Amino acid sequence: AGSLPDHHHFVRESEAMASEDATLEIGYWHIRGLAAPMRMMCSYKGVPFTNTTCVCKPDGAGGFDNSDWTGADGVSGPKLALKAKNPLINLPYLTDGADASIVVTQSNACVQYLGRKLQLYGGGEKEAYECDQLLCQVMDLRNACVGWFYGSGSRAG
Repeated sequence: AGSLPDHHHFVRESEAMASEDATLEIGYWHIRGLAAPMRMMCSYKGVPFTNTTCVCKPDGAGGFDNSDWTGADGVSGPKLALKAKNPLINLPYLTDGADASIVVTQSNACVQYLGRKLQLYGGGEKEAYECDQLLCQVMDLRNACVGWFYGSGSRAG
């Protein structure tokens, strides 16, 4: 598995846990980022998944080209098909079911969904809210450190 290969287009790649039987798809930019915990959860439980990544690259004018996600015209990419199933669609997302009938977006909602599905969400109400608290605390820590992670050298917030 290791690091993600260098692709310059929308990628559906098979990771170590992927198989023909995978009904879970995890989608994100072509980095570990916010989708990494979802991939780790599936790997930990031995659940096959398809890892779908989109490349975001410099556009040459000081901005970024995210057409792998949005389509060259801004509306025809993979995002459009997913938006029909979930109007809030964004990266990261996960789909579940042979027909991808379940589409979840927002990193914490995806982690919570997988936690319940993979039986990693505790054994009752108390353990579930403890999982929620920990998830929120980790996100607060991540947000406080993101300036250092991505090189600005200053603390966010």
